[in-house]
Amino acid sequence: MEKVIGLLNLHCDRDLGALTAKRSIASTSFLGRYAFLDFPLSNFANSDIDVVGILVRDSLRSLIRHLGSGHSFMDNTKLGSITMLYDEPYAHNLGYNNDINNLLENKWFLDNSSATTVVIAPSSMICSIDYRPYIEKHLQSGSRISMIYAPNQDTKNHFIDCDLLSFDSTGRVQSITRNRGNTEKGDVFLNMIIIEKEMLNSLIQYASKTSSFFTLRDTLAYVCKEIKIFSIPCDNLVYYFDSLSSYLNQSLDLLNPQNFNKLFVPHWPIYTKTYDTPPVIYGDKSEVKNSFIANGAHIEGKVINSIIGRDVYIKEGAEIRNSIIFSKGIVSENTFLDHVICDKEAQILYSKKLVGKEDEPFFIRRENIV
Repeated sequence: MEKVIGLLNLHCDRDLGALTAKRSIASTSFLGRYAFLDFPLSNFANSDIDVVGILVRDSLRSLIRHLGSGHSFMDNTKLGSITMLYDEPYAHNLGYNNDINNLLENKWFLDNSSATTVVIAPSSMICSIDYRPYIEKHLQSGSRISMIYAPNQDTKNHFIDCDLLSFDSTGRVQSITRNRGNTEKGDVFLNMIIIEKEMLNSLIQYASKTSSFFTLRDTLAYVCKEIKIFSIPCDNLVYYFDSLSSYLNQSLDLLNPQNFNKLFVPHWPIYTKTYDTPPVIYGDKSEVKNSFIANGAHIEGKVINSIIGRDVYIKEGAEIRNSIIFSKGIVSENTFLDHVICDKEAQILYSKKLVGKEDEPFFIRRENIV
């Protein structure tokens, strides 16, 4: 296979409201034991892409806290190196803090690589994908750029503000437009790109001369009529996260074994940071149904259709439904929670009933006591 490097593009990720106020979505906890970025990094590693650069938009500290030097992650995979690419001059300038300017600031990363092909992926689109057959299709197409999309998706209710592709009978992209929820079905661009490295460098230079505010997506939309861009369909299960409610509902959707088994397959491990935590402790009066419980948790109450993180303590008489409790949280006796997201180290000590909605979860901030 061609020599390939990976770019994890955090500039194209959406925010999850209050949950990502002080962290990026990439480092946000997922299913009680992972972070979002574990999925694209694992996809790279399992696809034999062993050199990866992470285009950091903001919240660098939260990423470093999860990855550290990268060694703990690389020891579990075949990744040769993980490099944080941070655009320090424009880090706090909203208009200029984009992927093109980041690549310009860190031009050395591409220049120092002998790779001929670059695979770019986001962290807010969660799926298990082997890039190798897609790279082969890209090379066979004769195109210097390929965009991976999910065909025939429900664009009326989901993937709002994502990009929709239109293409001709040969698969050549004709237009890239924002999904405003005006159509029932559409072909959704997954923010995954396979591109010749020299073409990427050319697009970076073109964008910088056209507009300092141009993103890679803007550039592709601008040139797709003049440059051949190939489209490749992906039929894998894909979850897109763009709000606090999507985070809760789609996380809970994975409690369904059919969905879980489509995302987590035996031959495609998802690697993450390892913790030395003991098994879960279940009290005599505990009751757990259809839930994910991470190691180190202590369950004395009732947990139904929920996700419980590491070292969480659910005390006797408490009842947790349709909720996510992040690591080291405490829920006191006789407390009822439904559709609640409780951030790390928060303690529910005095409020005995907290109820949110599917489209408006009740959120408790990190380290708060309520």
